[in-house]
Amino acid sequence: GVRYLYVRNRKNGKYWAMNRNFNQENFDRFECHVGIGYHTIISEVDGIHAELTFMVPMVGRVVMVKAVVTNVLKETLPLDITFVCHPTVVMGPHTSYGEGHKEEGMNALLYTYQGYKISKFYDDVVLGASRPFDGYEVSEQRFLRGYRTYGNPLPIEKGELASKGSDFDGSYVGALMHRVELKPGEKFDVVYAYGATNDLEEAKELVSSFASLSRFDKEMASAKEKAKEYDE
Repeated sequence: GVRYLYVRNRKNGKYWAMNRNFNQENFDRFECHVGIGYHTIISEVDGIHAELTFMVPMVGRVVMVKAVVTNVLKETLPLDITFVCHPTVVMGPHTSYGEGHKEEGMNALLYTYQGYKISKFYDDVVLGASRPFDGYEVSEQRFLRGYRTYGNPLPIEKGELASKGSDFDGSYVGALMHRVELKPGEKFDVVYAYGATNDLEEAKELVSSFASLSRFDKEMASAKEKAKEYDE
């Protein structure tokens, strides 16, 4: 599915999907490490080192993603760091009943699905982050406008996300952008969490519980401890 970490250097306009390398550029490093319940992609290009780990914890209906971006150059790098996923919003036959927006009071995007005589069981999807974000997108149509693909999305190229909601869309996207400046050797880390919920209160609980660096490290330690049972 769509789960990409884009990094754009604002100084020269270059950008990459650090865990995908759509254009088959000469990365200095590209590795994939797979474990039980998680996998990590490590990549490096133009002085930008990235580690992206996807994990399904042993509790909860959620996917946790940890991104760590490090400046390995001897100069400050102004970067746009954007995580993009493709939330499954439509739980029934009517795509036009979906909508997505930034929920007030939450550091998250919320997608809801309403309609006549449809199931109300896990019909909301939430995407949150452990750090406040500087831009967002919920509409796949806007994200891929101009006949673009996920290999060259115009909002990533320009460093500008619409940062507004959308409804009656046939397909949605979840994009969260963090705009940072990293000094030599400095790193930026953030945890994203997304999953299905029954209502707004459950969505708030999911984000507060799982969009957390400490919670990610705890769940990762549990996953690795559990994996030892299969090695014995």
